[in-house]
Amino acid sequence: MPLDLISGKPLIYHTKADGTPIIYSVGINQIDEGGLLKKDRNLGDWVWQYTLPDDFNSSEWRE
Repeated sequence: MPLDLISGKPLIYHTKADGTPIIYSVGINQIDEGGLLKKDRNLGDWVWQYTLPDDFNSSEWRE
């Protein structure tokens, strides 16, 4: 996992309650707010999210 440019620690990764993966930095305020996304980038965390397409069928997924 790459390092967070703000904290110098690894970026934070987890899955939300619905199973969506989320990766985030603690952001400028250096407070881990659990992936809280705010319009003002000086507040909240810096979040990267990946959302699967609505028509994605996991039973058809293959390596």
